[in-house]
Amino acid sequence: MDLQINKNDRINWTTSFAKVAGLKTAIYSSDVPLNHEKTALLVHGINGSHYGLMSVANEMLDSGWRIIMVDLPGHGASDIPDWSDLQGLQNWFNELVKVVSKNFGHLSKIVAHSFGCYSVRPVSAAEIVFVNPVPHISGLYKHSASLAKILYLPGASAVYDWVPFSALRGFLLQSKYSRSRETWNRQHLVAGKDSKTSAKKRQFQTKLAEICRVDNPFKGFAPDKVIMGSEDKMSLDRSAQQMQKTFPSSKIIEIRGGHLLPIENPTELCAKILL
Repeated sequence: MDLQINKNDRINWTTSFAKVAGLKTAIYSSDVPLNHEKTALLVHGINGSHYGLMSVANEMLDSGWRIIMVDLPGHGASDIPDWSDLQGLQNWFNELVKVVSKNFGHLSKIVAHSFGCYSVRPVSAAEIVFVNPVPHISGLYKHSASLAKILYLPGASAVYDWVPFSALRGFLLQSKYSRSRETWNRQHLVAGKDSKTSAKKRQFQTKLAEICRVDNPFKGFAPDKVIMGSEDKMSLDRSAQQMQKTFPSSKIIEIRGGHLLPIENPTELCAKILL
């Protein structure tokens, strides 16, 4: 389970590859600060990679936290598994926590965004934070999933991942109050980083997204904290009151923004994560 370390060209980050539940998984760790009492694991959403969480990761680094990020199975630099169901995803996460804990020490927080929330299971002594979870998918989410099915057509992946189109899709998921040149630049940068995703990975992600249609995927488990965007249109739980009904034991925090809070509002999001 020891990690194979390969330095990349980003300052203060190390890329590692580990076998997690038999799957080659990409793990990204900050070199500093080396404070094992304040280590957080960040998990991204569907069709993305760790790059989508980079802005909030940098904010947490500035607050003195050591950050570990990961690419979900079939995303980023992680391999495609032979499963595409909720149980497989959660089994992978359980093994991931063991690998990360062995190599990086105790995890104080686990922060998951959007689809990444489906993977998370309880972890001893770690605070679990969900950002923009989607317990009940909206018509917009179903429409986005239907659009993604074009990825089975020859050459469609190249169009889907054309950087301006990819950035626009993400930009439209932001709140109209958040949209600015700065958030567009962040979205465009993330789209550029994720634009080289293979057609096979995009097709796998389309199958994996069907997990969203599972009846009550969070049954029997609630995070310690839920941070939701006040203008998030991907979930039917569009108010703090509705989200509280889904997660009755969780602390619900609502901030202004849409579905992509890590890109729209990383500074305020970081503050609420660390609250």
